[in-house]
Amino acid sequence: MSPHPVGGAERDLCRQQSSALILAVLPDAPEQAVNDLVAQVTPTRVIARSLRDHLREHPDALTSGASKTPRAVLHLARLLADGPAPGVVRPGCLHCGQKEELVHLVPDGRLCRRCYRLGRTDSCVNCGRVRPVHSRDETGGAWCTSCNRSGGGAMVACLQCGRIRKTTPSDTAMEEEACGRCSGPTTRRCTDCGTVFRAWPVPKDPDRCAPCRGQAHQRCVVCGQRWTSSQDAVCYQCAPSHQRFCQSCQASQGPRPPHACPHCRIIRRLQSALANEQGHIAEQVEPLIAFCAATDRPESLLDWLTRRKGGRLLRDLARNADQEPITHDLLDQQEPGRHVHHLRALLVHCDVLPERTETLERLHRWLEGFLDALPTEQARLVRPFAHWHILRRVRQRPRSRPFSKNGASWAATQIRVATEFLTWLDEQATTLGQCGQQTLDLWLAGRGQRHYAVAAFIDWARSRRLVQQLTVPTHQANRPYRQLDPEQRWRLLQTCLTDDSIPTDVRAAGALLALYGHFVARLTPLTSHDLQNRQGDDYLTIAGTALLIPPAVAEVIRTQLAHRPPHTAAAEGAQRTWLFPGRNTGRPVTTDALTRRLRRHGIDPRLVRNTAMAAWAGQLPEAVVAQLFNIHLSTAVTWAKHTGRDWTDYLAARAQHPIEQDQAHEHSATTQ
Repeated sequence: MSPHPVGGAERDLCRQQSSALILAVLPDAPEQAVNDLVAQVTPTRVIARSLRDHLREHPDALTSGASKTPRAVLHLARLLADGPAPGVVRPGCLHCGQKEELVHLVPDGRLCRRCYRLGRTDSCVNCGRVRPVHSRDETGGAWCTSCNRSGGGAMVACLQCGRIRKTTPSDTAMEEEACGRCSGPTTRRCTDCGTVFRAWPVPKDPDRCAPCRGQAHQRCVVCGQRWTSSQDAVCYQCAPSHQRFCQSCQASQGPRPPHACPHCRIIRRLQSALANEQGHIAEQVEPLIAFCAATDRPESLLDWLTRRKGGRLLRDLARNADQEPITHDLLDQQEPGRHVHHLRALLVHCDVLPERTETLERLHRWLEGFLDALPTEQARLVRPFAHWHILRRVRQRPRSRPFSKNGASWAATQIRVATEFLTWLDEQATTLGQCGQQTLDLWLAGRGQRHYAVAAFIDWARSRRLVQQLTVPTHQANRPYRQLDPEQRWRLLQTCLTDDSIPTDVRAAGALLALYGHFVARLTPLTSHDLQNRQGDDYLTIAGTALLIPPAVAEVIRTQLAHRPPHTAAAEGAQRTWLFPGRNTGRPVTTDALTRRLRRHGIDPRLVRNTAMAAWAGQLPEAVVAQLFNIHLSTAVTWAKHTGRDWTDYLAARAQHPIEQDQAHEHSATTQ
C-alpha cells in the first residue's frame, strides 16, 4: 500500500492542511468560510498540493504581499480580502504594484501584462524602432506588433509627424509628403453614382463611395459606367431629368444623383435597425414602421433610434418582439425615466400597445413601494385606505374627467398625511382607537393647510368604527387677494395678441388666461376640433362650454395650430392636432411645462386667473359664472362675495316680472 493517499483523498487532505495553516495565521477568520474558499481555489490535487507546500514554506504568504506565489495563492488572497478576512494583503506586480492580472511569473515574482510587455523591448528588424517584441523570426530578429500586423511591408517616416507607416504601391507619390493622418480626408466623387464623399488618401477601392462598394452593379448602355439598379439599363446621369425618379417611391428627384430619395434611404435604415438578426421585422412592430414612413422628418427618427436612450430601448425590444412581445409590463420592468414614458406614448399612438391611464398606473407603482417601506401596523391601516378608498374613487371617475397629474398628487398627499398622523400617534404612545378630538386638534395646531387632508383618512376610519367621532375642522382657504390691476390685464392681453417676439404657444395661453381665467390644466387638452367657426363667429370649447372668442384671439390660436413645434419627428404625427403639443407622442404638453413657459415670459397664471375671474364674477350672476366656466356654484358664490357685487336687485326684478322674462326667452329661442 502506498504511504500517501492518492486522488480525491489526497486533495481533501491537502485542503484540510492548508486551511489549518491559514487559520493559524488568521485566527479571526471563520473556519467554514476558509474551508469553502480553499476548496474553491483547489479543484485538483496538484493545485491543492502546491498551495499547501507554499503555505508551509511561507507562513506569511497571505500577509506579506509577496508576489512570488502560485496562482492558487493569488486567487485565495483575493477572495479572503474581499470576504471574511479583510486583513489579508494581496500580492502586487513587482514594478507597478497593481493587483490584477498577475499572469507572468519571473524569477523575482509576478508581473502584470503591461509591465511584462514593456520589459521585453528590442529593436524591430523591419522598422528599426525599439518596441515591445511581438514575435521573432527564424534568425531571432525581433518584430514589433505594427510590423507583424502589416505583413512586413517597407516602413517610412512621415515628414510632418514622424509617424512610421507602411508603404503600398499607391504611396509612391506620397512617400515624401505627409501621411494620411496629417493630410486628412480628401473630397472625391464616386465613379458609380456621382455622390461626393470624403475619404482618406489611400482607401480600399478609393474611387467609389461606401454604399456603392457594397452593392452589385451593371453597366449603363449609354456611357458604360457601372450602375446599381437591376431594373434600368441607363444610369442616373444619362437618364433625362424628367425621368429621374426614386426607385422605391417613384418620387421625382430633380438634379440629385442618389438611387433612392433621402426619405426612402432613411426608411430602409429604420427598417434595418428594427429588424432582428435574420432581417425579419416582428408583426407587432409593423404599425410603428408605417408611422415612421409617414413622418416628414425620418432623419430625426433615425437619430433618435440610434443615439437616444429611448430609441435604443425600442430597437432592443423590437428585435426580440417575436420571442417576447412588447407589453406595458415589459416597459415597467425597464429602468424608469422620461425615455420610457416617451417610448410608451409612441407605442400607444401607433397601436402597438393598448391605451391605459398612465397617471393612475404610476400612482399605483408608487403606492406599492411606499407601503412596503411602512411598519407593519401602519401598513395594515394605510393599505386598505389607499386601495379601497383613494384608488377606488379614482377608478370610478367618468371618462369626461380624466385623472390628471394634480389629482395624483392630491391622492398621494392624502396617503402621506395619513401616514404622518399615524407616525405622530406612535410617538405619543397612543393608538388610532384611543385618539380623541383633543389629540387630533393638537396634531393640527400649528400645521399648514396640507395636513387638513387627514380628513379623508378620519372619515374612512370613522365609517369602519376604527376611531371615535372625530371631526376635522374645515380649513378656510386663502382668498385670492393677489390680483393684477385691470389696466395691466388688458395690457397683457394686448401684448399676447400683437407681440411676435413671444412664442406663439405662450401668446395663445396668455390670451386665454387673461380673457377667461380658466385653469392652465383646462387649456392643455385643447385640440384643433375645439376651435369652430359658426356663421362667421369663432367659438372655442373649453371644459365642455363653447365660448365666443374675439377674432384677434382666434387668429393667434390658428397661428399656434399651424406652428410646427421644434421637437423630435417621432412625435410630430400626432402633435399637430393638439393646440399645445407635448414631447410625448400623442400627448399634449403637461400643465407644469406650460406654466413654466408662461412664467418664463413674465406671465403669472395665478395672478392673471384671479384678475379675470374677479372681473367676470363682478359682471355676471353666480349661476351664469358657474355654468360658463364649469365651476361649482359655491365657488362662483365665493368669487361673487370677494368682488363685493350684490345681485339682490337682479333677483328681485326677475321675481316681479316672471312673465316678461319668459316671453323674452321664448322670443330669443324663436329667433335663433
